[in-house]
Amino acid sequence: MNGKSGSETRGQADAETLAIMRRTFDALPAQTRAVFALHRFDGLDYASIAVRLGISTAAVERHVALTLRAFAHALIRAGKL
Repeated sequence: MNGKSGSETRGQADAETLAIMRRTFDALPAQTRAVFALHRFDGLDYASIAVRLGISTAAVERHVALTLRAFAHALIRAGKL
């Protein structure tokens, strides 16, 4: 046993996972970050993001998918998934 409670260990794991995701997000191209932030943090739908940024809805879909793939790959590499 390592002497840490389960909640301490989970908290540390959560912090590590969050740090990985933050680094991954920060490494993405600016437009990809903007699209993802508008969708996930601001709650805009794809059509609204497309109009706001002057891009197609398909481009919005690609940016969101790219972000989710980047998160998954980073977490897999880190042994978190």
